[in-house]
Amino acid sequence: MITSDILQNRIKNFWGYGSLESPVWLVGMEERFDSSRLGEYELEKQFNYTKENSINGMLDVKRSDMSKWKELSNLSPFLKYAKLQKTWKLPIYLYLYLKNSNKDIITNINVLNFQINILCDSSINEASTIELSPLPAFSTNEWTYGKYGIFEMETRNKYYKNFLPDRAERIKELVNKYKPKLVIFYSSNQKTHLPRWVQIIGKMPELISNPENRLSMYFANNGNTSFCIIPQPTAGVSYSELYEYAEKIKERIKF
Repeated sequence: MITSDILQNRIKNFWGYGSLESPVWLVGMEERFDSSRLGEYELEKQFNYTKENSINGMLDVKRSDMSKWKELSNLSPFLKYAKLQKTWKLPIYLYLYLKNSNKDIITNINVLNFQINILCDSSINEASTIELSPLPAFSTNEWTYGKYGIFEMETRNKYYKNFLPDRAERIKELVNKYKPKLVIFYSSNQKTHLPRWVQIIGKMPELISNPENRLSMYFANNGNTSFCIIPQPTAGVSYSELYEYAEKIKERIKF
């Protein structure tokens, strides 16, 4: 069964998938878990596997080790016949465009191939995913962790208030230590999460497009790392808006 110790360990020690040595980090809000289809046993299995196999808080998704993790639902987006993960769609589109500067070769198929074959595999070491919140949930309207006896996380709002500022500060430390070339932040609610992205960057980023809008996109650079802040696809940003943003910043990013 899931205990408060398991949850505390997850919050303190788990960051995401891939390797912190990757030059590109995709940093999102939280991992998705379909609680309507999967139960607590499946969630506990994921937590235990992560705890036993992570290195520096990152679970490496080596495709050569697929036999060890292919039964875990949270790793299903990396399987051969996976569907395109919607929350990763725009960050990957943006990265591929910044890398290639050719929107004609960036399609859903190419993005899916990147997700299935490259993302979070340290043997390739191109891009990794990191979560501000390490506790998976079906949506931001769901909260299943209030029943485990931790007062600070009885509700999602309490959890955000008590844990996310520290998580953001520790991600900031990881950025300063590992110096990724590019960090792409993405979230469904800029108003809620922009303060955490600013905390990680260490300064207010430059507003590049869509001012005073939930689709606002920002950019910053600290000399070692470039930071992009974009909405999730569910927020309604178009590809043309994303490419317009990319055109304005691409000369300021060095891979």
